[in-house]
Formats: sequence, structure tokens, C-alpha cells
Amino acid sequence: MVSQVDLQKRIVEVRSRLQSNPNTTPGKPPLTPPATANLIDHTLVKTDAAKDQIDRLCDEAKRHSFCTVCVRPQWVKCASTQLAIAKIGVACAGKFVEVFDDIAAVQRATPALLKVILETSQLTEDEIVAGCVVAVLAGADYVKTSTGFCGPGATVEVVRLMRRVVEAVAPGGGVGVKASGGVRTFKDLMGMVEAGASRIGTSNGVAIMEESTVAGVGGAEPLSKTEGECLSSAESPCGLLTLMGSKNEY
Repeated sequence: MVSQVDLQKRIVEVRSRLQSNPNTTPGKPPLTPPATANLIDHTLVKTDAAKDQIDRLCDEAKRHSFCTVCVRPQWVKCASTQLAIAKIGVACAGKFVEVFDDIAAVQRATPALLKVILETSQLTEDEIVAGCVVAVLAGADYVKTSTGFCGPGATVEVVRLMRRVVEAVAPGGGVGVKASGGVRTFKDLMGMVEAGASRIGTSNGVAIMEESTVAGVGGAEPLSKTEGECLSSAESPCGLLTLMGSKNEY
């Protein structure tokens, strides 16, 4: 049983490591078009999305070999998706055990990849550190910057911070960092990858691939896997810590 004292101790340890090594980020190789495609979660989570738009999204994903397609639950088999939500105020108030227990419950409920959205634009730097520490300790496979619906999305500075925290808690790259919100160009994507992002959430994947093809070499490679990811149609993304994972691959 994890305690508030245990989690607080780990958070303080990680903050101390970050302060003693302020500028360490992992290096990234140059991105070819296939490598770029494998970073992209091709996304359409607008509430008024229609079937023809979803069909087009999937066609584009297959054509460009994007890593995943992310849609709202009415477009995926919701029985295969595990989702839970905790108010961001709980994390901000320092009630880390409550957040840990929520994440751990989702992790136990599904063997799928579990992504924890921090909504970083609503958090202080210390809260981002704490959120990443708790999420990783609770079993998250990814920590994600934002939904893209509440304030600014991903920034290079935040992605770099999240990568450093993840590496401090779980060295070796076993936990991913997903940058989402405001990634519209290949240059944007490169900036996020160089900062430490291992997955990109964007609705502009096709244009990014066109830019990548001009800048890089080679063609698309087959997908190794895809995941379904959804947002609850009833949720208000602003001010939420959202925990997401999916059972099946799409």
C-alpha cells in the first residue's frame, strides 16, 4: 500500500535530481518519413465529427502508416476502452494517494497502454513534476501534456521537463511522453521529439507527413501496432486529469 509520505518522498527526490542535472535531455536521431509517421496519433476528437470524417481519418492513417487513430467513444467499441477521470484539483491539492489509486485502478483493469493526461497548461512546474512521478509509479505507460481543448497545448519546455522526470523515475525509456496540442508542422514535431516526446498527438498528420517527405527520405513502413484512444463525450476536458487506455488495437 503506497502512502502519501512515500509519494511525497519520491517527488522530492526527483525534484532534487532535476535541480542537480538541469539540462539533460535524451538525444534523438534525424527523422525519416517512416519514423515520423510512427510518432503520430492521427486525431479527430471534435464533438460534431461525422462518419465520413472518421472514414477519411482512418484512410489517411492507413495511407501514411500513422501509429494510431484517436477518436471519441462513439466511434470506437467502448467496451474495449478503459477510462477514468479525477479532478485536477485533487492533484493540485497534493492528494497524491487519491490520484495514484485512480491511475493504478485503471492500470489493473486493462492490459492496454495507459496514457495519463496532465493538462499541463493548468499546472505549475512543481505540479507537473508531481503528476508525472505519481503517474509513472502507478503504472502509466505514457504521460501526456494535454487534451488540446484547455489553454495552450504542448510546449518544448514542458515536454523536456516531463521527459526528465520520467527518466528520473523509470530510467531506460520504458515510459513514453506524448506531446499534444499545437503540433501543426514538421518543425513543431521535430522540436517536440528533440525535447523528448516519443509520441505526437495531432490532427494535422497528413500535412506533417507531406513536409516530412520533402525533408526526409524513404517511404512508409507498415504499422507495428495501433491503439484506440477516446475522450468521454460527456467530459469537460478543461480542468481534468484524464486517464486513458484501450484494450484493443485499431
